[in-house]
Amino acid sequence: MEGCVLQEQVRLMVRAEVGCPPVHVETTAAWMAALADRLGLEGLLPPRCRYTEDPGHRGMSCVAALERSQVSLHCWDEMDPAVMQLDVHAAGVIDVDVVVEAMSVFEPRRVLIRCEGQVEGARSVREEIVFEPKRRGESL
Repeated sequence: MEGCVLQEQVRLMVRAEVGCPPVHVETTAAWMAALADRLGLEGLLPPRCRYTEDPGHRGMSCVAALERSQVSLHCWDEMDPAVMQLDVHAAGVIDVDVVVEAMSVFEPRRVLIRCEGQVEGARSVREEIVFEPKRRGESL
């Protein structure tokens, strides 16, 4: 189509077992806005978060509509350890290191990252990275 320019879409999916899941709506919304800012993504609508007490689904859900992108977070804190799912969709490049650093406040224990598209640090169009972050006080 004439005049139509397509930008590459990138999707970063992070599933993590966390020791300190998000439970406060205001703090989670501020965290998500800061993540979007650090990734260089322009806000369209502020993050909307809700904590649900529904049995089997208890936890935080949060979404942010961004210009040409979106971020969503869901956490199930009834599980032991709690499980967190973070999805970042964007036009362009997503810096995985920024996302991993931002998630450190939730004390991740085991992390699975799936990248689709052009993602800094990825060696291919689709890549999976699994790691267990070093815990505070742990030596090499």
